[in-house]
This record gives sequence, structure tokens and C-alpha cells, in this order.
Amino acid sequence: MRISIRSAFLGATALASCGLLQPQTALAQEAAQDAAPEATQSDANTIIVTARRRDESIVDVPLAITVVTNETLDKLNIRSTSELANFVPGLQFSDFTPGNSRNDRGGNRPIIFRGLNLARNGGVTQAASMFLDGSAVIGNEIPGSYDIGAVEVLRGPQNVYFGRSTMTGAIAYRTKAIPDDLTFEANAVVAERGTYRGEVSVSGMIARDVLGARVTGLIEKTGGFVTNLYDPDGQKFGERKRRSISATVNFTPVEALEVKLYANYFEDEDGISATVNVFPDATISTGGAGNPQAGTVIRTGQVTNCVRGIAFGGLPARPTICGKVPGRRFAFPYSNTDIPANHLRDTFAVPYLRGEGFEQQPGLQRNAFNSHAVINLQISDYLRLQSITGYHTNAVIQVLDGIQRPPLPTSASTFITFGLSNKFTDFSQELRLSSDPERAFSWTIGGTYVNAENLSNATNTRTLANGVYSPLQFNIGDDQAKTYGAFAGAYLRLLDDRLTISAEGRYQVDKRSNTLRGFLNFPTVVNTAAKDFKAFTPRVSIDYDVGGGRKVYASYAEGNRPGGFNNALLSFFDSSNAIYRGPNAITVAQGVVAINSVFGVTDPSFDEERLQIIEVGFKGSFAGGRGYFDINAYYGKLKDQQVTFAAVVPFPAPAGPTTLSATGNPGELEIYGVEVTGNFNFTQQLSFSGSFAYNQTNRTRFIDTTPGNIRLYGITDYSGLETPNTPKITASGVLTYEDRDGPNWTPFGTVAVVYRGKQFADIANYSFIPGRATVDLRAGYQNDRFRIEAFVTNLFDNKTYPGGNVATDFGAPPTNTGGDQGFFGAYADPQTFGVRGSVTF
Repeated sequence: MRISIRSAFLGATALASCGLLQPQTALAQEAAQDAAPEATQSDANTIIVTARRRDESIVDVPLAITVVTNETLDKLNIRSTSELANFVPGLQFSDFTPGNSRNDRGGNRPIIFRGLNLARNGGVTQAASMFLDGSAVIGNEIPGSYDIGAVEVLRGPQNVYFGRSTMTGAIAYRTKAIPDDLTFEANAVVAERGTYRGEVSVSGMIARDVLGARVTGLIEKTGGFVTNLYDPDGQKFGERKRRSISATVNFTPVEALEVKLYANYFEDEDGISATVNVFPDATISTGGAGNPQAGTVIRTGQVTNCVRGIAFGGLPARPTICGKVPGRRFAFPYSNTDIPANHLRDTFAVPYLRGEGFEQQPGLQRNAFNSHAVINLQISDYLRLQSITGYHTNAVIQVLDGIQRPPLPTSASTFITFGLSNKFTDFSQELRLSSDPERAFSWTIGGTYVNAENLSNATNTRTLANGVYSPLQFNIGDDQAKTYGAFAGAYLRLLDDRLTISAEGRYQVDKRSNTLRGFLNFPTVVNTAAKDFKAFTPRVSIDYDVGGGRKVYASYAEGNRPGGFNNALLSFFDSSNAIYRGPNAITVAQGVVAINSVFGVTDPSFDEERLQIIEVGFKGSFAGGRGYFDINAYYGKLKDQQVTFAAVVPFPAPAGPTTLSATGNPGELEIYGVEVTGNFNFTQQLSFSGSFAYNQTNRTRFIDTTPGNIRLYGITDYSGLETPNTPKITASGVLTYEDRDGPNWTPFGTVAVVYRGKQFADIANYSFIPGRATVDLRAGYQNDRFRIEAFVTNLFDNKTYPGGNVATDFGAPPTNTGGDQGFFGAYADPQTFGVRGSVTF
């Protein structure tokens, strides 16, 4: 496969290059003769957005917005939100989740805007969210690409029109319109390592101008690419599979009424994630497959490490990784996939996963259902009513070997299995009434209701060194949020429509509750806490038309993220918990004192956090409609930041020390930056699009007194440091040649360069991942029905980690109580050659 695919790529590139080079001189002459070519899609007047829940030119919206059309999604073969983030300034979304140190499509991957990598970024507590036709999408995964018409990426607080979980921004996908004629579309991808993708869509009008429909099916597999050192001849890390089917129905019984129904179901079945492990002590030994304790040395070398922490609580300082994170030659890809049956049985015994049909095997599995109904009613020439109803479910489980390297003969456990699972459901309803946006004064009012629930559980099963099996099911956390919101916006045009003043706001009540359900080890434990969070989030802006299709604007916006509850602490503030009964009984008062001594809290709740941002920008068309640009600068503060810490709580005897995590509000952040995006058409065939962002985060207040971090970093005040796991500088550039000429075959080619700058891997900024640049090439031929291309991604096979963090190594020698710190990161996708073909008729 490698030879044939590379040959196809080289051959197609050569053919396309001949086609690309030959017409260049003629095209340059044409451009010189015609100084003002016909406006294209990159003309700002043709870019329509719905950021304020109405159709407007992107230039008229005083916000930092990046729009990626369906044409661009297809041209760059963007199939996921993580790939989209490569071409949007100020946005980061990857498969690596710092919280659980896994490089997979788990349930808690955060959408990060402007460096704001915040705690508790999953479930009902996200700081940013993704939407499809205005309805929230759980898991931040888009359906098949044939469903998508465009995507708007909105940076900064979006609470006014998108409601909860959009404090830092929102990603709004839109489905495509149904074509008038029956249309069949299909594409297929074949690449190295057994990778393939197939997608088919059938759409068209069933009853002309009244009823239309689309059905889309997708199946794809990404082959594994990292050899498991535990079993070199077995499964490779990084394999992923997805099956998806979706349906869209558009119904327009009368001209004034439009109804859109959408439903999508997809399943993921992924193997062991391509997660890299790098440890301070560089000598790792294993006896090979099935015999990990034999002691054959397979990794040696000096890994940069240091001891920055201090002895604390009678325990020694812990070594960690300092400076540049060591490269792949020190990486240790290890996972025992031969998980014993009793481990799997208890890991999959979570009640809310019954009926999902998950196989008892390591890796990640997901079942997800997304649906919404959008109704637009034009009441009169002046009034328009819209209703958006959504219902979603997302059940996922990740099962993995909890020992990152083979256990030693002196290890306390010979096998540890981690199971992380959650099931998210929500129902939402929005009603909005708006006036004619073309009037000098226009307005919008509306209300929303959201009922969301996230069930979560962590399983830790162990086989001890003496052979005793020790299962531990943590109690199920039932996190619920009922949200009631009312919003309004008013827009006034002055000075012959050149000056526009906008005032918007939302009042929202979040009724949060958390129930800790007993399960397995503690079947009778049930603890509940509830609290209401109320907030008003305003946004005011002013923009001025400077002529030539260009505007300057300034805005002030606020966003909030409601508070919540610490699942792990709930049971320790209720006397009904099993820890207060039996031979290990302690009193609630003793438990509160112990928890307060570590986390500084006396109840299980934490407060909301609030973001305030001032932004100025300049956007519009280049002369002659040759392209579009958007430049913005911002300054903001995040107050009462929610920060999560893990620490050993010294409960008194007979209960003894217990490791817990808790979220509080000890942080404050200052953020500022510059973001640039745009495109330019040199000729009708040759164009360039690019993005650049400088996003600075500065902790102005961040105190951590947890013993574990003191032992590791030796400091308690992290003020003046940057947030980890997000680069300060990002950039991208895409050069495209394309000459569409109806039924005639014409060449096309694309060069895409993506740069992600240096990012820190820990909260103390001791270790860092260097910046990385990747290059993708695509070339081929097309006509109005067929398209065939060859491609190579990561052309120079850059192996720099795209993301990662420093975390506890549970496989560390027991001489250092609590374990060393290892680096856990994402393996970079390797250089990959492939071919792609598509047909439309």
C-alpha cells in the first residue's frame, strides 16, 4: 500500500504541477489587464453569519468571527473540530485531554479560546461549546461533512445569544440547504496503515418548494501507528473507527413557514490511544509480551529532570521533568491490553451504561445521538419568530491499563485498570422574536430553557502483588443543570447607517444540583447538594463604516460560568456516608477539618467565574473584492477562576489518608492578544488564506497549598505564570490553485502550513513542549462532477508532541511514595500518503 499510494501521489503531483505552471504567465497577464476582477466568495458582502441569530454580513457584526465555508472544509479535508482549529486564530481543540492525560476522543476535551484552558471543561460545566443550527452538540464532534454548509467560530463571551457554557466562545456549525434537484454525492479516502473513509449523501426535493430531505452515511477507520512495546506483534496504538448516519428534512408548507428537522447517530470504537509516556528515570525494562517483569532493558538514556519541590508532610520532594520535554527516543509506549476478565466485568458494570451494547475491551467506545428542530415563522414584514428545540445523548467509556510501564517485582500492584465513563443528556428550547434588521432601529428578545444531566464514574481495579483482586468503584456523580434565560438586543443605526450602536444582555438562572449515588462498594450512599447561580451578562458595541466595505468596531462583553459542586467531597460532608460508620468511623467535623486544611473549603460547592473583555477590530474587503481581512485586539480579566487540585487529605485514624480532588476559586487571569485572519485572491485561480494569533495569559492570582504540588514544585504562589497546555503563538497559511471550468478536467493544488508555538506542560511552567510546524500537500484534477486527488499530510514527518502535560506516574518505583511525575502527551500523526476521490451528480 505504501508504494502504490506514494506513487499515486507523486504521479498526480507531477501532472498537476504541469497544469499549475503552464497557465501562470497567461493568468498574470489577465490580472494585469483586469485590475478589478469580479467579486468572489471572499468578498465580505457575500459572507453571511448568524452570530446574533439573524442573517447578517460578517462585516456588520462587531465581533471576532472566523467563517470556514463548506468549500474550504472540503478543500482541506477537514473532518473534525480538532482539524478545524488548525486554521482558526485563537482556537485550540485537540484529542489530548490534560485532565486525564489521554490522547483520544474522550468526553472531556476542552474547547480553548485565547489560551483560557480552564478547569472542569466537560459535561455541564464547559467554558466553550459547539452548536449545530443553534442547538448544542455534545462531545464537540461534527457529523458527516456532507451535512455541513459552513462553520462560524466566535471568540469572546457569547452568553447573550448562545446561553450557558459559552463564556469564552462558541463554534457554530450550519447544515447545508437541500438542493432543488435530486443530488448524489460520495467521497472515498484510502491512505497508509489501512486507513479509509467513505461517505455517501442523497438529497433533493420530494415535493418542489415544499418538502426536501437529505440522508448521509459515513464509515471511517484510522489505522494505528505506534507499536506497543508490551506486545510488539499485536495491536498498534492510535486506531480509530466511526460509523455515522444522519437525516435532514426541510418542510415549507407556506412561504412564511419553514421547518428543519435533523437527527444524527454515530458510534466510535477506538483502540488504545496514541499517548506517549516519558519518565524522569529513563531506564525501563520488560521481558516482552506476556512477561513484563523479566528485566530486559529496552530504554536507557538521560532524561532532563529536576527536583524543584520540597519535602512536605513527612514525604520527600518529588522529581519532575524540567526544561524542554524529551523527544520521542525517550518515549515509552506501553499498555497491557490483556486485561483480566474480572477487571473488565467490574469496569463495565456501571448502571447507566447498561443497554449501550459496549464490548468489554480496552480502548474507547461511544454512542451519541444529536437531534434538533428549527422553526422559522415570518409573522409579517416586520416580525420574525424562531424556535430551536434540541435533544442529545452521549455515552462514552475509556478503559486503559493504569500502569504506564511494566511493574517491578517490588511494585505494590501487578495490574491496575482505569475506567472513565460518562453519559450526558440534554433537552433545550429557545424562542426568539426579532424585528426587521434592515430598519434604522431593530431588536431581538427571547428566552431559553436547558435541562442537562451528566452521569460520571471512575473505576480503579487492582490486582495486588500478593495476587489479591481489589476492585474500587467510585460513587456515581449525577451533575444536573436546569437553566432559565431571557435575552434581548437593541440595534440603532445613525449617520446614514454608517454608525451602529448595539446593546445586548442576558439574565440567566442556573439551578445546579449534584447527587452522589452509591455504587458497588458503597451501595447505600446517596448525598445531594443544590444551589442556584444567577448572573447578568451584558455586551455593548459600536461600529463605524469607513467605506469600501470596511468597518472599525469596539466592544465590551462579559461572560460567566456557573459554580458547582465537588463530587469527591460531597460524601465527606454528610454523616450518612459509609466512611463515618463501621471500624473506620470518623466524625463529619473531623472530615471537614481535614479537607479544609488541604483545600481551604468547608462545604462541597464552589462559586461562578466571570470573564470581562474589551475588544477593538478592523474588518472588511480588500480593494475590488479581492479578499477579506479581520484584525482584532483584546484585553480581559477572568475573576474567581475555578481551579481544580488533587491532594492527599490527612483524615485521622482509623480512616487514614485519602487522595481527593477539589475545585475552588483561588485564581485570577489577565489576558490580551492580537488575532488576524483573512484571504486574498491574486487571480481568479490563485488565492491565499491565513491566520495568526498572539494569545497571552498571565496569572495575577493563583495560590495552591495542596501538599502534592508543594512536594512537586516547591511553591504555592503561581502568580505571573502562564496557563499550561495551550500555545501563545499560532499561525496557518493555505495557498490554493484551482481553475473550475465546467465539464473540462482542470488541475488544482493546495499547500497548507500550520504552526503551533511553544506551550508549557505544567502549572509551574517548569517543562515545555517546543513549537511545531506541519505541511500538507494536495494535488489533483477535477471537473463539475468528479474530483481525484493525491495528498500527503505532515510532509516532513514532524514528531514534536502536539500536546501533553506532566502528571503522576502510577508505575513509579514505590521508594518514592506517591510516584514520580512523568510526561504524558500526544503522539504526532505521522507522515501519511493517500488518495481521495469524490463524485457529484
